[in-house]
Amino acid sequence: MANTASPIATRTRRSSRSIRDEVTHPIVDIDGHVIEHVPSLLPHLRESLGADLFTRYRAGEFQGLFVPPSGGTDDRRPSRAPNNGWWGVPTQNTLDRATAMIPGLLHERMDELGIDVTVLYPTLGFGIAGVDLDDLRLGLCTGFNDYFATAYGPYEDRLRLSGVVPMHTPDEALAELDHLHAIGLRVAAFPHGVVRAIESPVREAAACRWPGQTHWLDTFGLDSAYDYDPVWQRCIDLGIAVTFHGGLLMDSLHARSVSNFVANHLGLHASMMSGLARSLLFGGVLHRFPTLRVGLLESGVAWGATMACDLVEHWERRSLEGIGATDPSALDVDSLRDLLDKFGMPSDGVENLATPTGPPLYERDEFRLTGATDAEDLVAQFAEGFVFGAESDDRSVVTAFSSFLPYGAKLGAAFSSDMGHWDVDGLDRVVASAWKQVERGLLDEGQFEAFMWTNPHRLLTANDPNFFAGTPAA
Repeated sequence: MANTASPIATRTRRSSRSIRDEVTHPIVDIDGHVIEHVPSLLPHLRESLGADLFTRYRAGEFQGLFVPPSGGTDDRRPSRAPNNGWWGVPTQNTLDRATAMIPGLLHERMDELGIDVTVLYPTLGFGIAGVDLDDLRLGLCTGFNDYFATAYGPYEDRLRLSGVVPMHTPDEALAELDHLHAIGLRVAAFPHGVVRAIESPVREAAACRWPGQTHWLDTFGLDSAYDYDPVWQRCIDLGIAVTFHGGLLMDSLHARSVSNFVANHLGLHASMMSGLARSLLFGGVLHRFPTLRVGLLESGVAWGATMACDLVEHWERRSLEGIGATDPSALDVDSLRDLLDKFGMPSDGVENLATPTGPPLYERDEFRLTGATDAEDLVAQFAEGFVFGAESDDRSVVTAFSSFLPYGAKLGAAFSSDMGHWDVDGLDRVVASAWKQVERGLLDEGQFEAFMWTNPHRLLTANDPNFFAGTPAA
């Protein structure tokens, strides 16, 4: 961690433009947001959905899939609907609101913002990858993606749109990836999971399950219903960057308050991405695709630092070598009985403590799919395979570069502006906000470069070394 400010950093109240002019590296934002211009979007949805489905969509037949119940807490309490985001986009700053809606205006302001290239994600398109009705889900994803390509394609030297990829089955994902490639979108925005029906649901209270639980969350790696390896391979073959963004699937597993959005939002994306990361790591995806880089967006990186440490501690105690210390068959029953007798405690049935329990022998190595040979190898997979989107004012970015990380690992914290949404109070101040980390001595200039350029570059060029061709970051 840095503890001295640089000569550049000592100058206060710097503009984002001046910071970009002075640093010696590009600045790339891996997670901004558009606010879709509905009149421009609708023709694409009409084409992709077909006349009947489009009419039903516009009539509000499916509104409940995307719009949480309105009203107050008492209206939500009977169904336990969580209090979702409200007042979520700029209004007071009309220029910033328009910038998120108008591709040409955003392109015009990029130098002012101090950003060379930004990768943009939807706002109204949140939830579309989680729709259970097949025709509606597929049509919405294709229509939104066609709109993104048409509206933003002329500005691709600075603005790169992600395409929403449905993941209910590998086949539908493959088809949409091919479509993204055909229309020129180079980044895939995957949902963090798919909600599936449980084959034999529990109707009453049961251990580790909700009473009446009927669905589970498939996160595409460990224990998935499908083999998603063809999807990762197609991304590599087509040169499409792999990113996951919470919100593309509107599940309620991580947000439970019916009254308080802030309570629901705190840690929300970290919770989503933590489960996804564990699934991909322990499902062996990073092992089978060692060149794959996976963007975990808007989640911050502090949870990743904690997980990197936890991986070591779990390896030490739960790998095949470590788990032997808790093998029931290793218990010396006679010695235990003697000790119980010595202290006047009953020893009846003590032999049962040595009865073999647990999973079948072949399942006891829970690290087997990772292919890791030791804890250091496991941490290296985690640190190299994932890139963690963090907002500019997220002070916990410092944990990505901390000396407490095991084996000298550094995590791939990457600049994610979240422009277009409520947590950005001025587009022209985002880069300056990131630079304050240097001014405060939290990051040094090398770490700032890693955050704003090296790690975004590593994510976006992993599958396409020419991703930045034709941009100021080339």
